[in-house]
Amino acid sequence: MDDKLKSQADKYLTDTRLFRYYEIADENYLQKYTLNMEVSEKLLSIISIFEIIYRNKINMLLSKELGENYLTNSTLNVFGKEDRKNIKHAFNEAVKSGVAITNSRAITWLTLGFWSNLINNNLLWCKYLYKLFPKNIRQTHTLSELAKMIRSIYKMRNKISHHERIINKHGTSIPNTLKALNSMTDWLIEPEDKEFRAFAKNYIQKKSAEITDLLENK
Repeated sequence: MDDKLKSQADKYLTDTRLFRYYEIADENYLQKYTLNMEVSEKLLSIISIFEIIYRNKINMLLSKELGENYLTNSTLNVFGKEDRKNIKHAFNEAVKSGVAITNSRAITWLTLGFWSNLINNNLLWCKYLYKLFPKNIRQTHTLSELAKMIRSIYKMRNKISHHERIINKHGTSIPNTLKALNSMTDWLIEPEDKEFRAFAKNYIQKKSAEITDLLENK
């Protein structure tokens, strides 16, 4: 690589960020850096579909079971201290944005971290959130396994959001994340909603193929 380009890349992208690419690419580390951005962009688009479906499915369930104001109804006593803190922050952000405060608008300010942690709430899981998944999935997968899949998606989302390196020479994190996203999205969509399931699966498969092609040909 040209010394001037390397010097300028280190200046603007910083050695602290680029050293992870030195490990896998030597002289071609900037190519790997841009490849990581391309893969991250496509993977994040799939994660976004999952996140919205997962969040809205939980919201639909809890709204039906606990009432539309379940997020702010302190008498329900179903959320922990940290959850309450996150809910308060979400509503404060909704107020700052200038929109009318409603449950459906506030949920968009709650992070995937909040929603992914709810599955570990035994009270919510045992009474309501088990309905997220079909009976056959609950029979073949433990709660720990389901929570681990969701957590892995959340961790990958955070890596992408912080512009971290997600590609490597022989890693399985991307294929594993794609597998979890495909399965989770399929399980969360109701069986009767065949058209939307087909739409979601086709999108995920298309983006997954694009990611595979990028990783195999660069």
